[in-house]
Amino acid sequence: MAPLRETLITLACTVLSWAFRPLRRRLPLPHNPSLLVLKPCCLGDLLLATPTLAALRRRLPGARIVLATSAWSRPAVEGNPCLDELLDSGRIGQGAGPGEYWAFVQALRRRRFDAAVVLDRSPLVAALPLVAGIPIRAGLDSGGRGFSLTHPVPTSGDRHEALRYQDVAVALGCAPELPPLQFVPAASDGAWARAVLPEDKAWVAIHPGGGVNPGSTLLGKRWPMERFAAVAERLLAARYAVVVVGAPQDGPLAQAILFKVRAPDRSGLLDLTGRTTFGQLGAALAQCRLFLGNDTGPMHLAVAVGTPVVAIFGPSKPAFYGPMSTAASVLRHGEECSACHFQGGLAARCMRDYACMRAVTVDEVWNAVQGRLGATDGPASAGASLPTPAGDATI
Repeated sequence: MAPLRETLITLACTVLSWAFRPLRRRLPLPHNPSLLVLKPCCLGDLLLATPTLAALRRRLPGARIVLATSAWSRPAVEGNPCLDELLDSGRIGQGAGPGEYWAFVQALRRRRFDAAVVLDRSPLVAALPLVAGIPIRAGLDSGGRGFSLTHPVPTSGDRHEALRYQDVAVALGCAPELPPLQFVPAASDGAWARAVLPEDKAWVAIHPGGGVNPGSTLLGKRWPMERFAAVAERLLAARYAVVVVGAPQDGPLAQAILFKVRAPDRSGLLDLTGRTTFGQLGAALAQCRLFLGNDTGPMHLAVAVGTPVVAIFGPSKPAFYGPMSTAASVLRHGEECSACHFQGGLAARCMRDYACMRAVTVDEVWNAVQGRLGATDGPASAGASLPTPAGDATI
């Protein structure tokens, strides 16, 4: 039923694109426009959009830039210096009812925005600026569904999500060069992290969870917990300190990993799972020599604060969602069914017990960890170099 539904939606949008062609007249941006950026979800995706926010600010220094996002995703950009305001998008794009969409459109209409940047593939979300009377509308034209956009940007081919977002900014006259991912913890978060993770220890962050967002649960993106424990043992033996991080729901997983760690001295083990705000997590990761984890929002957060990364991929594709950093290693085996996340969301019901994740061995991860730790004497500086996609680094 799902493929039929997708086909019907695409067909309807194709017909609408012809009907709306007369409305695609490209108007010039005002000198200091009021600009809406619409990105309802999610934390990792929103971090990947921060280079686009920086590009828009660089192109339009006098603009008023307002980002509409959900309460769930808001922490990723609360301290972003490129934004003038955050607007709550509620459940838009995440199961909102007709009344919620109409109320949101009315709120946008009252703001009288000059232009909108839509970083979402939903044709319904992309149509909101049109209904709200925003004259300039740039956004992702996924599968020809961007019928309501004046500046539709195709999304075909293997291209990283951060670069696709930047393509939308380029359609409005921004430079094509991609700025770094950006996250700015509050001063209080930095002070908290320095107190909790003292600098006399060489900290390595392990994030074993992930795969959970509003309306989506893909636990198959997780590397086996006993393998994280094995790497933690090797880190402790090499005199590194290990901090396990994650959301509150990751607590049992973290405890199971810590229970499996066999080490004579466990004083270098710390569990911060469920004990941090997003800002505190960002500040904590900035204190670490390395981040080791799955394809998650915290992986992108580590990149955004300049911490080197070792990332383990399986159902998802690093060419689309890999860490945008020159200080990152991506481990992924090329199973014949890999990237099922991009073939109808099959990762949620894998019939092979997630062979792609189990294929990545402890030795392979440990070698990557050693390589990254040997390449730096401490945390990398955020924005120290322009990031490049890590690519689909298969083993």
